[in-house]
Amino acid sequence: MEPTILHFGTPVALLSTVDPDGTPDLAPVASAWWLGWTCMLGLGQMGQATENLIRTRECVINLPSASLVSQVDRLARSTKFDEAGLTPVASERVGPPRVEECLVQMEGIVHEWRRFGDSGNGYAVEVHVVKLHVREGLLVGCGGRFFNLGGDGYVSRLADSKFMTMMAGGRAA
Repeated sequence: MEPTILHFGTPVALLSTVDPDGTPDLAPVASAWWLGWTCMLGLGQMGQATENLIRTRECVINLPSASLVSQVDRLARSTKFDEAGLTPVASERVGPPRVEECLVQMEGIVHEWRRFGDSGNGYAVEVHVVKLHVREGLLVGCGGRFFNLGGDGYVSRLADSKFMTMMAGGRAA
């Protein structure tokens, strides 16, 4: 088997950036992972969001719930909040707006970026989360459970590990 691209469905995030003319831009991103307060994004070279992120070094990573699937799907044709039926809300630490309808919003600053991939047409972008917004109903014991937006899930042994103790190191959620 030789697929065109290797992609193993991570959750889609909505990346808020700002265009050169000051207009908010909103793009779906399916290549994201976190470790502590750092997020790694895998982005294509040709998108406006990538250009904005490299130029301003600021973004908001918004996590939509399954109930927003039609709005996320509309972003394939337009990267504008109003055409997707989503509401921009002012951020506290960065210029790009947050998505009001998203239950988790992470304001971030680009620490580093570089080209990657066989043809060099992708970017690996390291984003440090400087402000976290979590809808109150989701705060059910972070760091020690596997959970979904439908409720509490499975208790994880990871919460008792030295790694999680070190990562918590004085950070308040």
